[in-house]
Amino acid sequence: MKLNHSNNIKIKSGLALVNKMELRKDVCIHIREGEIESIESFSTCGEDYIGNEYLVATPQPANSHIHSADCAFPEYAFDKSLEEAVAPPNGVKHVMLTRLSENTIKDSIREVYLYSWRIGTGLLIDFREGGGRGCFLAKEALKEVPEGLIVKVLGRPGPSWPSNCDGLGLSSIFAMNDLKPKDIEKYKPAHVHLSETQELRRRKDLEEVIKYNFDAVVHGNYLTSEDLQILKERNIYLILCVRSNMWHGLKLPLLREIFLYKIPIALGTDNAGLVKPNIWRELETLLLLMRLYGIKKEELPRALLEAVFINGYKAARVKPRTISEGEEAHLLLFDGEKSGILRSLNTYYALAKRLDYDILLYRIDKEKVFKYNKND
Repeated sequence: MKLNHSNNIKIKSGLALVNKMELRKDVCIHIREGEIESIESFSTCGEDYIGNEYLVATPQPANSHIHSADCAFPEYAFDKSLEEAVAPPNGVKHVMLTRLSENTIKDSIREVYLYSWRIGTGLLIDFREGGGRGCFLAKEALKEVPEGLIVKVLGRPGPSWPSNCDGLGLSSIFAMNDLKPKDIEKYKPAHVHLSETQELRRRKDLEEVIKYNFDAVVHGNYLTSEDLQILKERNIYLILCVRSNMWHGLKLPLLREIFLYKIPIALGTDNAGLVKPNIWRELETLLLLMRLYGIKKEELPRALLEAVFINGYKAARVKPRTISEGEEAHLLLFDGEKSGILRSLNTYYALAKRLDYDILLYRIDKEKVFKYNKND
């Protein structure tokens, strides 16, 4: 991978996903001092530019829910239930984390962050165990990752929390400890697992969650149609992690209703030790499941692209990294010819299905241009 720096960059691209997921063909993206100055036609690129007419330019996606540290022991508890595998404090994950040195945990977190940066991720929302100390290890790991990746480290109440944490990330609403509704306002963004299991919904976790001002809830597997309407009315983002749900053999959320009711969603990959933290795979899988549930509408792939390129940032209270004039330059360039995207008969569907690391050629973060080598 090669790194170049320049105050003035011109990007030539046969297709670009600009502004609010609008398709624009044959563009030259002018970047000056790290900001997108203008998006114009091919003819304005002149001779000194990066790219060609076979490239596809997109924003950088958000992975809106990840647990990074269990990357230290991949495929743990494969024969266990969800509770046996990950429930605090006695789940296999938590027991194993207590047996690892802090350096091992930090190295595992760094591995996840570096992988995420390499595949083009712009934002990670990381649920960290271990109170303030757990957040500290994540911050130290991020120092060893190239610039460009934003990580929001959401800690849970524990020793020295909320020191070093960017916000609150709860395993369930029943893990609030002594926090009061007014306290949530101090720890933003605030996310919580919701109705991941039938037992949690039976305990009326949604009714408890809406007493607080959370920015987003995660999973929602056992929410009813009426429950989903409550999330929409309160503008609470629902973060879907369908590959994780399938791995654990859980009921999937009401995907058809989520789409038809226009519930604001984002996507996450969940436990890094059990599901590869590739948000592109998550995007394609959710698209396939939506179609399996009978959603074959023209607007489906665009809505899912908005979920990863826009909504994930909003759920973290971060400005989306869109390809728009006047915004900081954070974008990706893919091989549109090898992938078939440029000759596809439905471009939005092609983008949602075919974007992935294997066709990623460039990553641009402000003045920095990273060119991927074939063997990366």
